[in-house]
Amino acid sequence: MTTDTKNFKQRAFVIFLIVHVVVWSLLPFVRDLLPVDALETIAWGGLWDFGTHKHPPLSGWMGYIAYNLLGKMDFALYLLGQLCVLIGFVYLYKLGRKFLNETQAILAVMILEGCHCYSYMTVFDGFSANFPLFALFPAIAYYFYKSMQENKIRDWLLLGVCVGLCFLSKYQTIMLIIPMALYLFFIPHGREQLKRSRLYLSVLIAFLLFLPHLVWLYNHEFFSLLYFEECSARYANSYSGWIKYLQAPFMFILAQLAAVAGSILLFVILRLKFKSANSIRTFNDSWFLILLGICPVLFQALPGFFTGAEILGTWGYPMVYLTGIMLFYFFPIKTSDKLFSWGIKFAYGVMVIIFVVLLVLFSVEKNFRSRYPYQKIARDFKTIFYEETGKPLKYIGGYIEFALPISVYDETHPQMVLDSYGHENPWTKADNIKQAGALIVARHYDNVKSYTEKLLPFLPENYVAEPKEYEFTIYNKLKKPREYKLFYIIIPPEPAYDSF
Repeated sequence: MTTDTKNFKQRAFVIFLIVHVVVWSLLPFVRDLLPVDALETIAWGGLWDFGTHKHPPLSGWMGYIAYNLLGKMDFALYLLGQLCVLIGFVYLYKLGRKFLNETQAILAVMILEGCHCYSYMTVFDGFSANFPLFALFPAIAYYFYKSMQENKIRDWLLLGVCVGLCFLSKYQTIMLIIPMALYLFFIPHGREQLKRSRLYLSVLIAFLLFLPHLVWLYNHEFFSLLYFEECSARYANSYSGWIKYLQAPFMFILAQLAAVAGSILLFVILRLKFKSANSIRTFNDSWFLILLGICPVLFQALPGFFTGAEILGTWGYPMVYLTGIMLFYFFPIKTSDKLFSWGIKFAYGVMVIIFVVLLVLFSVEKNFRSRYPYQKIARDFKTIFYEETGKPLKYIGGYIEFALPISVYDETHPQMVLDSYGHENPWTKADNIKQAGALIVARHYDNVKSYTEKLLPFLPENYVAEPKEYEFTIYNKLKKPREYKLFYIIIPPEPAYDSF
Protein backbone atom coordinates (compact mmCIF):
# COMPACT_ATOMS: atom_id res chain seq x y z
CA MET A 1 0.00 0.00 0.00
CA THR A 2 1.41 3.37 -1.04
CA THR A 3 1.65 6.26 1.40
CA ASP A 4 -0.99 8.24 -0.55
CA THR A 5 -3.42 5.33 -0.46
CA LYS A 6 -2.87 4.83 3.26
CA ASN A 7 -3.37 8.54 3.93
CA PHE A 8 -6.56 8.55 1.86
CA LYS A 9 -8.01 5.64 3.83
CA GLN A 10 -7.08 7.19 7.16
CA ARG A 11 -8.72 10.49 6.14
CA ALA A 12 -11.84 8.58 5.10
CA PHE A 13 -11.84 6.87 8.50
CA VAL A 14 -11.48 10.18 10.35
CA ILE A 15 -14.36 11.66 8.36
CA PHE A 16 -16.48 8.62 9.21
CA LEU A 17 -15.76 9.07 12.93
CA ILE A 18 -16.72 12.75 12.79
CA VAL A 19 -19.93 12.02 10.87
CA HIS A 20 -20.84 9.25 13.33
CA VAL A 21 -20.46 11.60 16.31
CA VAL A 22 -22.39 14.44 14.64
CA VAL A 23 -25.28 12.26 13.44
CA TRP A 24 -25.91 10.42 16.71
CA SER A 25 -25.40 13.55 18.80
CA LEU A 26 -27.89 15.67 16.83
CA LEU A 27 -30.69 13.17 16.14
CA PRO A 28 -31.88 13.23 19.79
CA PHE A 29 -33.02 16.84 19.39
CA VAL A 30 -36.36 15.39 18.28
CA ARG A 31 -36.81 14.24 21.90
CA ASP A 32 -38.19 16.61 24.54
CA LEU A 33 -36.04 15.33 27.40
CA LEU A 34 -33.08 13.09 28.13
CA PRO A 35 -33.49 9.33 28.54
CA VAL A 36 -33.81 8.22 32.15
CA ASP A 37 -30.30 6.69 32.23
CA ALA A 38 -28.79 10.04 31.28
CA LEU A 39 -30.91 11.85 33.86
CA GLU A 40 -29.72 9.34 36.47
CA THR A 41 -26.07 10.13 35.78
CA ILE A 42 -26.71 13.85 36.27
CA ALA A 43 -28.53 13.19 39.54
CA TRP A 44 -25.77 10.86 40.78
CA GLY A 45 -23.00 13.24 39.78
CA GLY A 46 -24.64 16.11 41.62
CA LEU A 47 -24.30 14.18 44.87
CA TRP A 48 -20.48 14.23 44.54
CA ASP A 49 -20.12 11.01 46.47
CA PHE A 50 -17.83 8.03 45.84
CA GLY A 51 -20.75 5.74 45.06
CA THR A 52 -24.41 5.52 44.07
CA HIS A 53 -27.20 3.11 44.89
CA LYS A 54 -26.42 1.18 41.67
CA HIS A 55 -22.94 1.82 40.30
CA PRO A 56 -19.54 3.31 41.09
CA PRO A 57 -19.38 7.10 40.64
CA LEU A 58 -17.39 7.80 37.45
CA SER A 59 -20.26 7.94 34.96
CA GLY A 60 -22.20 10.24 37.28
CA TRP A 61 -19.30 12.63 37.65
CA MET A 62 -18.74 12.67 33.88
CA GLY A 63 -22.41 13.29 33.12
CA TYR A 64 -22.82 16.02 35.72
CA ILE A 65 -19.67 17.88 34.64
CA ALA A 66 -20.52 17.71 30.93
CA TYR A 67 -24.10 18.82 31.54
CA ASN A 68 -23.03 21.88 33.51
CA LEU A 69 -20.05 22.77 31.33
CA LEU A 70 -22.31 23.06 28.28
CA GLY A 71 -24.89 25.23 29.97
CA LYS A 72 -27.21 22.43 31.13
CA MET A 73 -28.05 21.42 27.57
CA ASP A 74 -29.33 17.91 26.81
CA PHE A 75 -26.92 17.88 23.88
CA ALA A 76 -24.02 17.63 26.35
CA LEU A 77 -24.99 14.11 27.40
CA TYR A 78 -25.49 12.85 23.85
CA LEU A 79 -22.16 14.35 22.80
CA LEU A 80 -20.41 12.84 25.82
CA GLY A 81 -21.82 9.43 24.96
CA GLN A 82 -20.65 9.69 21.36
CA LEU A 83 -17.18 10.86 22.42
CA CYS A 84 -16.92 7.64 24.46
CA VAL A 85 -17.87 5.66 21.36
CA LEU A 86 -15.36 7.69 19.32
CA ILE A 87 -12.52 6.91 21.74
CA GLY A 88 -13.48 3.25 21.65
CA PHE A 89 -13.44 3.23 17.84
CA VAL A 90 -9.97 4.80 17.77
CA TYR A 91 -8.61 2.17 20.14
CA LEU A 92 -10.29 -0.60 18.15
CA TYR A 93 -8.53 0.67 15.03
CA LYS A 94 -5.21 0.76 16.87
CA LEU A 95 -5.79 -2.76 18.21
CA GLY A 96 -6.98 -3.95 14.81
CA ARG A 97 -3.68 -2.90 13.25
CA LYS A 98 -1.99 -5.48 15.49
CA PHE A 99 -3.95 -8.26 13.80
CA LEU A 100 -5.03 -6.89 10.40
CA ASN A 101 -3.79 -4.70 7.60
CA GLU A 102 -4.81 -1.04 7.26
CA THR A 103 -7.92 -1.64 5.13
CA GLN A 104 -9.21 -4.47 7.27
CA ALA A 105 -8.58 -2.60 10.53
CA ILE A 106 -10.57 0.41 9.33
CA LEU A 107 -13.44 -1.68 7.98
CA ALA A 108 -13.49 -3.75 11.18
CA VAL A 109 -14.49 -0.55 12.95
CA MET A 110 -16.78 0.87 10.28
CA ILE A 111 -18.99 -2.23 10.09
CA LEU A 112 -19.77 -1.69 13.77
CA GLU A 113 -22.22 0.93 12.49
CA GLY A 114 -24.48 -2.06 11.96
CA CYS A 115 -24.15 -2.97 15.64
CA HIS A 116 -27.13 -1.22 17.22
CA CYS A 117 -25.43 -0.62 20.58
CA TYR A 118 -23.07 1.77 18.74
CA SER A 119 -25.75 3.57 16.76
CA TYR A 120 -29.42 3.85 17.67
CA MET A 121 -29.12 2.44 21.21
CA THR A 122 -26.80 5.31 22.02
CA VAL A 123 -29.67 7.64 21.15
CA PHE A 124 -32.10 5.77 23.37
CA ASP A 125 -29.67 5.81 26.33
CA GLY A 126 -28.05 9.23 25.83
CA PHE A 127 -25.34 8.54 28.38
CA SER A 128 -25.24 5.85 31.06
CA ALA A 129 -22.78 3.79 33.11
CA ASN A 130 -22.22 1.67 29.99
CA PHE A 131 -20.71 4.48 27.94
CA PRO A 132 -17.33 4.80 29.67
CA LEU A 133 -16.99 1.05 29.03
CA PHE A 134 -17.48 1.66 25.29
CA ALA A 135 -14.24 3.65 25.46
CA LEU A 136 -12.37 1.74 28.17
CA PHE A 137 -12.93 -1.88 27.10
CA PRO A 138 -11.12 -1.30 23.75
CA ALA A 139 -8.44 0.76 25.54
CA ILE A 140 -7.85 -2.00 28.09
CA ALA A 141 -7.61 -4.64 25.37
CA TYR A 142 -5.17 -2.48 23.39
CA TYR A 143 -2.83 -1.73 26.29
CA PHE A 144 -3.04 -5.31 27.54
CA TYR A 145 -2.00 -6.61 24.12
CA LYS A 146 0.82 -4.07 23.83
CA SER A 147 2.02 -4.90 27.33
CA MET A 148 2.06 -8.60 26.48
CA GLN A 149 4.02 -7.99 23.30
CA GLU A 150 6.38 -5.14 24.20
CA ASN A 151 6.47 -5.03 28.02
CA LYS A 152 6.86 -1.23 28.07
CA ILE A 153 6.33 0.56 31.38
CA ARG A 154 4.15 3.20 29.72
CA ASP A 155 1.69 0.59 28.43
CA TRP A 156 1.51 -1.14 31.81
CA LEU A 157 0.83 2.19 33.54
CA LEU A 158 -1.90 3.14 31.07
CA LEU A 159 -3.42 -0.33 31.40
CA GLY A 160 -3.66 0.13 35.16
CA VAL A 161 -5.26 3.56 34.76
CA CYS A 162 -7.83 2.28 32.26
CA VAL A 163 -8.74 -0.73 34.40
CA GLY A 164 -9.08 1.45 37.50
CA LEU A 165 -11.32 3.95 35.68
CA CYS A 166 -13.37 1.13 34.20
CA PHE A 167 -14.03 -0.35 37.64
CA LEU A 168 -15.00 3.15 38.81
CA SER A 169 -17.73 3.17 36.18
CA LYS A 170 -19.25 -0.29 36.42
CA TYR A 171 -18.63 -3.49 38.37
CA GLN A 172 -19.06 -5.51 35.16
CA THR A 173 -15.45 -4.68 34.35
CA ILE A 174 -14.70 -7.94 36.14
CA MET A 175 -16.15 -9.76 33.11
CA LEU A 176 -13.18 -8.50 31.09
CA ILE A 177 -10.59 -8.91 33.85
CA ILE A 178 -11.34 -12.63 34.29
CA PRO A 179 -10.44 -13.48 30.64
CA MET A 180 -7.31 -11.36 30.95
CA ALA A 181 -6.32 -13.38 34.04
CA LEU A 182 -7.01 -16.60 32.13
CA TYR A 183 -4.67 -15.42 29.38
CA LEU A 184 -1.96 -14.71 31.94
CA PHE A 185 -2.27 -18.05 33.71
CA PHE A 186 -3.01 -20.49 30.88
CA ILE A 187 -1.34 -19.08 27.75
CA PRO A 188 2.44 -19.65 27.80
CA HIS A 189 3.13 -16.16 26.47
CA GLY A 190 1.00 -14.72 29.24
CA ARG A 191 2.64 -16.75 31.99
CA GLU A 192 5.94 -15.05 31.19
CA GLN A 193 4.45 -11.76 32.37
CA LEU A 194 3.66 -13.18 35.80
CA LYS A 195 7.37 -13.11 36.53
CA ARG A 196 7.71 -9.40 35.78
CA SER A 197 7.09 -6.60 38.26
CA ARG A 198 5.43 -4.26 35.76
CA LEU A 199 2.27 -6.37 35.75
CA TYR A 200 1.91 -5.93 39.50
CA LEU A 201 2.54 -2.20 39.22
CA SER A 202 -0.37 -2.04 36.80
CA VAL A 203 -2.57 -3.98 39.24
CA LEU A 204 -1.55 -1.63 42.06
CA ILE A 205 -2.50 1.48 40.05
CA ALA A 206 -5.91 0.01 39.21
CA PHE A 207 -6.49 -0.90 42.85
CA LEU A 208 -5.51 2.57 44.11
CA LEU A 209 -7.93 4.22 41.69
CA PHE A 210 -10.75 1.94 42.82
CA LEU A 211 -9.83 2.15 46.53
CA PRO A 212 -11.90 5.28 47.39
CA HIS A 213 -15.03 3.58 46.10
CA LEU A 214 -14.09 0.36 47.91
CA VAL A 215 -13.79 2.30 51.17
CA TRP A 216 -17.14 3.94 50.45
CA LEU A 217 -18.71 0.50 49.87
CA TYR A 218 -17.31 -0.78 53.15
CA ASN A 219 -18.55 2.25 55.07
CA HIS A 220 -22.04 1.73 53.63
CA GLU A 221 -22.19 -2.04 54.13
CA PHE A 222 -21.85 -2.72 50.37
CA PHE A 223 -25.50 -1.79 49.94
CA SER A 224 -25.15 -0.74 46.28
CA LEU A 225 -24.25 -4.34 45.41
CA LEU A 226 -27.79 -5.25 46.48
CA TYR A 227 -28.92 -3.71 43.18
CA PHE A 228 -28.01 -7.03 41.55
CA GLU A 229 -30.25 -8.85 44.02
CA GLU A 230 -33.06 -6.43 43.25
CA CYS A 231 -32.58 -7.00 39.52
CA SER A 232 -32.66 -10.78 40.04
CA ALA A 233 -36.01 -10.44 41.78
CA ARG A 234 -37.37 -7.88 39.34
CA TYR A 235 -36.41 -9.81 36.22
CA ALA A 236 -37.00 -13.36 37.44
CA ASN A 237 -38.43 -15.22 34.46
CA SER A 238 -41.72 -17.06 34.58
CA TYR A 239 -40.39 -20.48 33.59
CA SER A 240 -40.37 -23.24 36.18
CA GLY A 241 -37.92 -26.03 36.89
CA TRP A 242 -34.55 -26.44 35.25
CA ILE A 243 -35.55 -24.74 32.01
CA LYS A 244 -35.51 -21.28 33.59
CA TYR A 245 -31.79 -21.69 34.34
CA LEU A 246 -31.16 -22.28 30.63
CA GLN A 247 -33.57 -19.66 29.38
CA ALA A 248 -31.87 -16.73 31.16
CA PRO A 249 -28.34 -17.15 29.72
CA PHE A 250 -29.72 -18.23 26.34
CA MET A 251 -31.81 -15.06 25.99
CA PHE A 252 -28.87 -12.90 27.09
CA ILE A 253 -26.54 -14.45 24.50
CA LEU A 254 -29.28 -14.14 21.90
CA ALA A 255 -29.57 -10.44 22.74
CA GLN A 256 -25.84 -9.98 22.07
CA LEU A 257 -26.14 -11.79 18.75
CA ALA A 258 -29.04 -9.52 17.85
CA ALA A 259 -26.92 -6.51 18.80
CA VAL A 260 -24.16 -7.45 16.36
CA ALA A 261 -26.44 -8.96 13.69
CA GLY A 262 -26.20 -5.88 11.47
CA SER A 263 -22.40 -5.93 11.58
CA ILE A 264 -22.30 -9.64 10.82
CA LEU A 265 -24.68 -9.11 7.89
CA LEU A 266 -22.48 -6.36 6.45
CA PHE A 267 -19.43 -8.60 6.78
CA VAL A 268 -21.18 -11.58 5.16
CA ILE A 269 -22.19 -9.44 2.18
CA LEU A 270 -18.61 -8.21 1.79
CA ARG A 271 -17.22 -11.74 2.04
CA LEU A 272 -19.67 -13.07 -0.52
CA LYS A 273 -18.85 -10.25 -2.92
CA PHE A 274 -15.07 -10.40 -2.51
CA LYS A 275 -12.64 -13.28 -2.37
CA SER A 276 -11.57 -14.85 0.86
CA ALA A 277 -7.88 -14.70 1.73
CA ASN A 278 -5.37 -16.76 3.62
CA SER A 279 -4.03 -15.32 6.83
CA ILE A 280 -1.38 -16.23 9.34
CA ARG A 281 -3.01 -16.86 12.70
CA THR A 282 -0.84 -17.26 15.74
CA PHE A 283 -1.74 -19.26 18.83
CA ASN A 284 -1.34 -16.27 21.14
CA ASP A 285 -3.32 -13.84 18.99
CA SER A 286 -6.20 -16.26 18.37
CA TRP A 287 -6.60 -16.96 22.08
CA PHE A 288 -6.29 -13.28 22.90
CA LEU A 289 -9.29 -12.45 20.68
CA ILE A 290 -11.33 -15.43 21.83
CA LEU A 291 -10.76 -14.76 25.52
CA LEU A 292 -11.26 -10.99 25.42
CA GLY A 293 -13.89 -10.97 22.67
CA ILE A 294 -16.19 -13.90 23.49
CA CYS A 295 -15.60 -14.91 27.11
CA PRO A 296 -16.88 -11.66 28.69
CA VAL A 297 -20.32 -12.33 27.20
CA LEU A 298 -20.25 -15.95 28.40
CA PHE A 299 -19.17 -14.96 31.90
CA GLN A 300 -21.92 -12.34 32.07
CA ALA A 301 -24.44 -15.05 31.14
CA LEU A 302 -23.35 -17.34 33.99
CA PRO A 303 -25.31 -15.61 36.80
CA GLY A 304 -28.51 -16.33 34.87
CA PHE A 305 -27.53 -19.99 34.64
CA PHE A 306 -27.17 -20.22 38.43
CA THR A 307 -30.05 -17.96 39.51
CA GLY A 308 -32.57 -18.24 36.69
CA ALA A 309 -32.95 -14.45 36.69
CA GLU A 310 -33.08 -12.56 33.43
CA ILE A 311 -29.90 -10.68 32.48
CA LEU A 312 -30.59 -7.44 30.68
CA GLY A 313 -29.23 -7.44 27.16
CA THR A 314 -27.86 -3.91 27.58
CA TRP A 315 -25.44 -5.20 30.21
CA GLY A 316 -23.53 -7.04 27.51
CA TYR A 317 -23.32 -4.29 24.89
CA PRO A 318 -19.84 -3.03 25.88
CA MET A 319 -18.59 -6.63 25.61
CA VAL A 320 -19.15 -7.06 21.86
CA TYR A 321 -16.46 -4.53 20.99
CA LEU A 322 -14.16 -7.02 19.20
CA THR A 323 -16.82 -8.21 16.75
CA GLY A 324 -15.35 -6.49 13.69
CA ILE A 325 -11.75 -7.46 14.41
CA MET A 326 -12.67 -11.11 15.06
CA LEU A 327 -14.69 -11.34 11.83
CA PHE A 328 -11.84 -10.04 9.66
CA TYR A 329 -9.22 -12.05 11.58
CA PHE A 330 -10.90 -15.47 11.56
CA PHE A 331 -12.68 -15.08 8.18
CA PRO A 332 -10.25 -12.92 6.18
CA ILE A 333 -11.20 -11.16 2.95
CA LYS A 334 -8.73 -10.34 0.22
CA THR A 335 -7.86 -6.66 0.50
CA SER A 336 -8.50 -4.27 -2.39
CA ASP A 337 -9.47 -0.66 -2.97
CA LYS A 338 -12.85 -1.89 -4.19
CA LEU A 339 -13.41 -3.70 -0.89
CA PHE A 340 -12.66 -0.49 0.98
CA SER A 341 -15.04 1.50 -1.21
CA TRP A 342 -17.87 -0.97 -0.71
CA GLY A 343 -17.25 -1.12 3.03
CA ILE A 344 -17.55 2.66 3.33
CA LYS A 345 -20.77 2.68 1.30
CA PHE A 346 -22.27 -0.04 3.49
CA ALA A 347 -21.37 1.78 6.69
CA TYR A 348 -22.87 5.08 5.55
CA GLY A 349 -25.87 3.29 4.05
CA VAL A 350 -26.68 1.65 7.40
CA MET A 351 -26.19 4.99 9.16
CA VAL A 352 -28.64 6.76 6.84
CA ILE A 353 -31.27 4.00 7.09
CA ILE A 354 -31.17 3.93 10.89
CA PHE A 355 -31.17 7.73 11.07
CA VAL A 356 -34.26 8.09 8.87
CA VAL A 357 -36.16 5.33 10.66
CA LEU A 358 -35.40 6.81 14.08
CA LEU A 359 -36.22 10.35 12.93
CA VAL A 360 -39.66 9.18 11.85
CA LEU A 361 -40.23 7.10 14.99
CA PHE A 362 -39.18 9.89 17.35
CA SER A 363 -41.36 12.38 15.48
CA VAL A 364 -44.57 10.33 15.64
CA GLU A 365 -44.15 8.55 18.99
CA LYS A 366 -46.28 9.64 21.93
CA ASN A 367 -44.32 7.99 24.73
CA PHE A 368 -43.98 9.77 28.05
CA ARG A 369 -40.31 8.68 28.20
CA SER A 370 -39.41 11.16 25.49
CA ARG A 371 -42.34 13.59 25.72
CA TYR A 372 -42.90 13.98 29.49
CA PRO A 373 -44.12 17.59 30.07
CA TYR A 374 -41.91 18.03 33.12
CA GLN A 375 -42.18 21.84 33.19
CA LYS A 376 -45.95 21.93 33.62
CA ILE A 377 -45.98 18.94 35.97
CA ALA A 378 -43.24 20.45 38.14
CA ARG A 379 -45.18 23.72 38.44
CA ASP A 380 -48.39 21.88 39.31
CA PHE A 381 -46.78 19.64 41.92
CA LYS A 382 -44.90 22.49 43.57
CA THR A 383 -48.16 24.41 43.82
CA ILE A 384 -50.09 21.40 45.16
CA PHE A 385 -47.35 20.60 47.67
CA TYR A 386 -47.18 24.17 48.96
CA GLU A 387 -50.96 24.45 49.26
CA GLU A 388 -51.12 21.26 51.32
CA THR A 389 -48.02 21.71 53.48
CA GLY A 390 -47.16 25.40 53.45
CA LYS A 391 -43.56 24.50 52.49
CA PRO A 392 -41.62 24.34 49.21
CA LEU A 393 -41.03 20.97 47.56
CA LYS A 394 -37.52 19.78 48.50
CA TYR A 395 -37.70 15.98 48.16
CA ILE A 396 -39.21 13.82 45.45
CA GLY A 397 -39.10 10.06 44.92
CA GLY A 398 -40.82 7.07 43.39
CA TYR A 399 -40.97 6.08 39.72
CA ILE A 400 -37.77 7.61 38.37
CA GLU A 401 -39.15 8.35 34.90
CA PHE A 402 -41.71 10.67 36.52
CA ALA A 403 -39.57 12.01 39.36
CA LEU A 404 -36.10 12.45 37.82
CA PRO A 405 -37.04 14.98 35.11
CA ILE A 406 -38.50 17.25 37.81
CA SER A 407 -35.42 16.82 40.01
CA VAL A 408 -32.94 17.52 37.19
CA TYR A 409 -34.73 20.09 35.03
CA ASP A 410 -36.73 22.22 37.48
CA GLU A 411 -34.91 25.33 38.66
CA THR A 412 -35.46 24.40 42.34
CA HIS A 413 -34.01 20.88 41.82
CA PRO A 414 -35.91 18.94 44.50
CA GLN A 415 -33.61 16.16 45.61
CA MET A 416 -34.34 12.59 44.60
CA VAL A 417 -34.94 10.16 47.46
CA LEU A 418 -32.91 7.17 46.24
CA ASP A 419 -33.48 3.61 47.34
CA SER A 420 -30.82 2.40 49.78
CA TYR A 421 -32.31 -1.10 50.14
CA GLY A 422 -33.05 -0.72 53.84
CA HIS A 423 -29.64 0.78 54.73
CA GLU A 424 -29.16 4.29 56.03
CA ASN A 425 -29.45 6.63 53.07
CA PRO A 426 -26.11 8.47 52.53
CA TRP A 427 -27.72 11.35 50.61
CA THR A 428 -31.11 12.11 52.13
CA LYS A 429 -31.24 11.97 55.91
CA ALA A 430 -34.54 10.87 57.43
CA ASP A 431 -34.65 13.89 59.76
CA ASN A 432 -34.36 16.30 56.84
CA ILE A 433 -37.22 14.62 54.98
CA LYS A 434 -39.34 14.62 58.15
CA GLN A 435 -38.87 18.38 58.49
CA ALA A 436 -39.52 19.19 54.82
CA GLY A 437 -41.96 16.49 53.69
CA ALA A 438 -41.78 14.69 50.37
CA LEU A 439 -43.64 13.96 47.15
CA ILE A 440 -43.81 10.36 45.89
CA VAL A 441 -45.00 9.67 42.32
CA ALA A 442 -45.65 6.43 40.41
CA ARG A 443 -47.53 5.05 37.42
CA HIS A 444 -50.05 2.97 39.36
CA TYR A 445 -52.10 3.29 42.54
CA ASP A 446 -50.47 0.36 44.36
CA ASN A 447 -46.98 1.31 43.19
CA VAL A 448 -47.04 4.72 44.81
CA LYS A 449 -47.90 3.15 48.16
CA SER A 450 -45.07 0.61 47.93
CA TYR A 451 -42.60 3.33 46.89
CA THR A 452 -43.64 5.39 49.91
CA GLU A 453 -43.10 2.49 52.34
CA LYS A 454 -39.76 1.64 50.71
CA LEU A 455 -38.29 5.13 50.51
CA LEU A 456 -39.65 6.52 53.79
CA PRO A 457 -39.36 3.67 56.30
CA PHE A 458 -39.57 6.12 59.22
CA LEU A 459 -43.32 6.62 58.73
CA PRO A 460 -45.49 5.13 61.51
CA GLU A 461 -47.00 1.75 60.59
CA ASN A 462 -50.52 3.05 61.04
CA TYR A 463 -49.94 6.17 58.96
CA VAL A 464 -52.30 6.12 55.97
CA ALA A 465 -51.62 8.23 52.90
CA GLU A 466 -54.21 8.01 50.17
CA PRO A 467 -52.79 8.24 46.61
CA LYS A 468 -54.25 10.91 44.37
CA GLU A 469 -54.54 10.90 40.60
CA TYR A 470 -52.96 13.41 38.24
CA GLU A 471 -53.65 13.49 34.50
CA PHE A 472 -51.44 14.99 31.83
CA THR A 473 -51.22 15.13 28.05
CA ILE A 474 -48.22 14.66 25.80
CA TYR A 475 -47.87 15.74 22.18
CA ASN A 476 -45.60 14.32 19.50
CA LYS A 477 -43.81 16.46 16.92
CA LEU A 478 -46.95 16.34 14.76
CA LYS A 479 -48.97 17.80 17.68
CA LYS A 480 -50.96 14.60 18.12
CA PRO A 481 -52.03 14.17 21.77
CA ARG A 482 -52.07 11.20 24.13
CA GLU A 483 -53.49 11.14 27.64
CA TYR A 484 -51.57 9.74 30.62
CA LYS A 485 -52.09 9.64 34.33
CA LEU A 486 -49.92 9.11 37.37
CA PHE A 487 -50.54 8.77 41.09
CA TYR A 488 -48.88 10.72 43.86
CA ILE A 489 -48.70 10.87 47.63
CA ILE A 490 -47.73 13.99 49.55
CA ILE A 491 -45.94 13.28 52.83
CA PRO A 492 -46.32 16.45 54.92
CA PRO A 493 -43.70 17.70 57.39
CA GLU A 494 -43.35 15.75 60.62
CA PRO A 495 -45.92 17.53 62.85
CA ALA A 496 -48.70 16.25 60.58
CA TYR A 497 -48.07 12.60 61.48
CA ASP A 498 -45.93 12.74 64.60
CA SER A 499 -48.90 11.90 66.82
CA PHE A 500 -49.43 8.48 65.22
